Amino acid sequence: MNALVSIIIPAYNAELYIEACLQSILNQTYHHLEILIIADAPTDNTIKIIQTFNDERIRVLINEVNLGLAASVNKAISEAKGLYMARMDADDIAHPQRLEKEIFFLEQNPGVSIVGTAMQSIGYSKYLHKFPESHEACKAQLLFNVCFGHPTVVMRKNVFNDLKNLYREDLQQYSEEYELWCRLVEKVKFANLPDVLLYYRTYHPAEKSRAEERRRINSFQIRKDFIISNWGEQTEADYIYHDHVCNLHKADTLNELTNWISWLERCARLNDTRQMFDNLVLQVELSKRAFELRYWNTHLGIKNLIGWYKKENQLQGFKPTLRQHVKFVLRTLLKL
Repeated sequence: MNALVSIIIPAYNAELYIEACLQSILNQTYHHLEILIIADAPTDNTIKIIQTFNDERIRVLINEVNLGLAASVNKAISEAKGLYMARMDADDIAHPQRLEKEIFFLEQNPGVSIVGTAMQSIGYSKYLHKFPESHEACKAQLLFNVCFGHPTVVMRKNVFNDLKNLYREDLQQYSEEYELWCRLVEKVKFANLPDVLLYYRTYHPAEKSRAEERRRINSFQIRKDFIISNWGEQTEADYIYHDHVCNLHKADTLNELTNWISWLERCARLNDTRQMFDNLVLQVELSKRAFELRYWNTHLGIKNLIGWYKKENQLQGFKPTLRQHVKFVLRTLLKL
């Protein structure tokens, strides 16, 4: 394994974390790399800190005006010299073996063009993010959410030989990767490694409230477009039900929750007709979503619990663990 890897790191005001981020890349067990940092018109000491690193593998591209993440990454793609490109955010930390393991996987699996990994949250949250490992499971996940941790991915550079495969710059940093995965999933193969190879910086929700609202609005449209591209036009009510499912909203009534579950059942029937997703994989994903909906709506009482154990039509693929069963029952009894 000696292919050049281009690590693409967009950086705005990253003075607090950019040093640790870069050090984690320089400490990789895989050494044949270049580091492309796109300084997106920062107003703090980000550039000064980067300049303290005396390593010829680091290149800095400076935006005179703030372009946003998507445009900055596209700019770096055009400059990248590597056979592979790795994404990284300026406030995250890479595991020392991240690149070695991902490049080894891609070289052993020439049919796969994009690989990601699990990632461990640091900072405000300690959540462990796991992602589907197979291409078909990634595709099913895209109906509801991203199938990669964006800063974990390594991509073959040739994916972007077609300029239509670049990031949509109008989305900036608000679900730009989600939209890209939905476009690419029919063109190239995806995979994820189960290993935790990135430590993902998180912040208090108050610091990200505006950004999260932008992402929510963009994600609604991205999911809607993805549903249409696979199963054709549905009703506006269906898209709203889907949004409630994706965001695990709390229902006001059991009837409202039943409507959301019924939409999931309808997804299974739509796929029986269109066959755009692997049926078994999709059934597991739909069943998992139904369980999660009922789990987060235990305030609706015993009828909600019974609804799961009666097994919704065509939503029988997901099998909760004993721990999940017990917590579901206890939450219901306590009406949490």
